[in-house]
Amino acid sequence: MSLNRVFKMKKKSKPSFVVPNSKSIMRVPSRWRKPRGIDSKKRIRQASEGACPRVGYKNSPEVRFMHPSGMREVLVHNTRELVEGMKNVVLRIAGSVGLRKRLEIQKKAESMKLRVLNPSKPREKPKEEAPAAAHAHAGHEGHAHRAEAHHHAEKKEGEKK
Repeated sequence: MSLNRVFKMKKKSKPSFVVPNSKSIMRVPSRWRKPRGIDSKKRIRQASEGACPRVGYKNSPEVRFMHPSGMREVLVHNTRELVEGMKNVVLRIAGSVGLRKRLEIQKKAESMKLRVLNPSKPREKPKEEAPAAAHAHAGHEGHAHRAEAHHHAEKKEGEKK
């Protein structure tokens, strides 16, 4: 299929698939769970309950994994997955990839002139602060006072006996 035709095609719009009562009752979160109740109006597909996900909402294969920019989106886990012949694609780096590998993938993608959808910046090393000797015992002043009070209480109990 020609690229121009694919650019002109759009993904189908679909309704929001939500759990019954999620729009009217605050404590019911807006998320999807398959209705399984024997008396569930949503399960028997009553129109007033809203739509359920079905195969008819699927997009055509040409448009299915398209990014809104019109290019195909590719999920990348390592630099070996970046093949030289990649054209008309945008990259999304997998969430499980660490910072070091992520930066390697970004560098290789930049040399191949590919766009990365979720780039990350290299972390800056934290600046060393002055020694916190003055603050070392700041939080324990109250504990010393409590220990002293406890010691006095034990002495008084010993005197009573």
